[in-house]
Amino acid sequence: MVRIPNAGSRNTYSLDAPAPPDSTARPSAWGSGQKSMLIAYLLHLMGGGGIFGFHRFYLGYTRSAQIQAALGATTLLLPLIIRSNDFQLFLLPPAMVWYIADLFLIPRMVRARNGDAGTR
Repeated sequence: MVRIPNAGSRNTYSLDAPAPPDSTARPSAWGSGQKSMLIAYLLHLMGGGGIFGFHRFYLGYTRSAQIQAALGATTLLLPLIIRSNDFQLFLLPPAMVWYIADLFLIPRMVRARNGDAGTR
């Protein structure tokens, strides 16, 4: 175990254990940082959020949210740019499957984000 001295005190912290919380840190605007399943579902179901990945951005899954937003934008906007519907017919099924699958994945994502993934 490697010990690192704290610059302002006599305490030492190990690399394999989390450091104690900073007493000078300000609380976040969202309280304890817990994410709400209701808000995640509302972002998913309202306003095309599931297609554009708003719920994934909210839960901190930014990489998959960016991919989902790109897939959703391409699926919805590409027919307006090019007149062919063949590409849209190719992209629409995966987008809809991902949209429906996220209905079942949101509870697990919220539990994982809140740190209680092992509990039911």
